[in-house]
Amino acid sequence: MEEEIVGKWQWDTVSYEFHREGTYNYVNTYSGIRTNGRYTISGDTITFFVNGTARSARFSLNGSRFTLYHHGTSCIYTRV
Repeated sequence: MEEEIVGKWQWDTVSYEFHREGTYNYVNTYSGIRTNGRYTISGDTITFFVNGTARSARFSLNGSRFTLYHHGTSCIYTRV
């Protein structure tokens, strides 16, 4: 699963770019937020580590679709 997530994913003004070594970049062009950190995957859960804080969310991958489920909502990202 970790190899499948490697690459850049975008939804509206938000994008994630996941790297093989377990790091990622997050950009929200609307709010101006840019961050990077580490990530781990265990089953259907992805955990993001930023500035000493860990945040987890469920996710699914289906071809060119990456869906992130968080706080009762879902965002569908497409590979770019």
